[in-house]
Amino acid sequence: ERPDATAELTQWDPDTPYLTKISEASPRDRYRAYLGQRTKYSRSPAFYLDLADFFLSHGDRVLGRRLLTNVVELDPDDVHLLRVAAHRLQSSGELQLATMLFEKVRSLLRFDLQARRDLALALTELADRRRAKIGRFDSVVIADYQRAMRLHREILTGRWDGWFNQSHILALTDLNRIIAMLRENGIAAGREFQLDPRLVRPIDADLRVVLTWDDDAVDLNLIIQKPNGEGSSPIFDARTGGVHVDSSGYGPAEYVERKALKGRYEIDVIYVDTSGRALLGPTTARATIFTNFGRPAERSRQVKVRLVNERDDYVLGTVRQ
Repeated sequence: ERPDATAELTQWDPDTPYLTKISEASPRDRYRAYLGQRTKYSRSPAFYLDLADFFLSHGDRVLGRRLLTNVVELDPDDVHLLRVAAHRLQSSGELQLATMLFEKVRSLLRFDLQARRDLALALTELADRRRAKIGRFDSVVIADYQRAMRLHREILTGRWDGWFNQSHILALTDLNRIIAMLRENGIAAGREFQLDPRLVRPIDADLRVVLTWDDDAVDLNLIIQKPNGEGSSPIFDARTGGVHVDSSGYGPAEYVERKALKGRYEIDVIYVDTSGRALLGPTTARATIFTNFGRPAERSRQVKVRLVNERDDYVLGTVRQ
C-alpha cells in the first residue's frame, strides 16, 4: 500500500513579493511572470490564492479558476484547503466547481454541521442561478433545492456542539425560503422534508444580510449602521423586527430586519481576531445582501472583501430603503 502523504506547505509572506513582480509586468507578460515565481512558491497555498484573486480581478477567469484548483492539489484531503478554495470559487461565480469541493468536504467530515451548511448554500445558489437563467423550475433546479433542503433539515434535527447552536436559526430561514418558493410554483416539498408545522412558515424581511468567510481561524463581526445612527446588536428590536445572529469560526453572521427604517443602511465588517494565518494569508469575507427577502420581489447582490489588517473596519456596502 502507498503510505499516507504529508504535505509540507510554505507559510504566507505578508510582503507577497511574487504579487509585486506579477502586477508590475505588462498584461501580456503576466503569465510568464507567474511561471517565473511558481518554482519558488509552488508549495505555498497563499501563492495560488493571492494570484487567483489577482487574475480574476483582471478578467482572466480561466487562469484564476486553475490557480484555485491548484490549491486543492497541494493536499487533496486537507479539508481546510478544500474549504478555502471552494469559498473562493463560489465568490467568483464558479458554482459547479465550488459545489464539487463542498461535496468532498461533506464526505470527509460526515458529522460536521458547517460542511452541511456550506454545501446547502452552494446548491441553493446554483439552483437560484439556473432558475433565473431558464425562467422555470426544471428537474435539475428542483433536485438541487431538494438536496439543500435535506441538508438544512439535518442541521435542524441533528445534535451539534453548542458552538453551532445559532446555525439552526439560519438553517430554518433558508429552508423556509425554499419551501415557500416551491409552494408558490405548485411544487410539493415532499414528506421527507416535513417539520413541525409551527416551524414551517414564510419568513420575509425588508432586509437580510448574511456574512460568511473562508477561515475558521478568524473571527469577524457584522455591524449594520441604521439610518437613525444606531448600530446593530445581538438583541431583538421590537420596533423593526431586527434580529442579529453572530457566530464564531466560519460564521455565518446574519442580520434580518422585517420592517426597515427609511434611509441608508451601511454594512460593515470588523476583523476582530485571527490566529494561524501564516499559511493561507488574508481571509476573504462575502456578504449576501437581500432586499424583500422571501417575497416575489426579492433581490440579492453579493460583495466580497479581502481582510488584511486585524482590528480594521471594512465597509462592504450600503442599502437605501
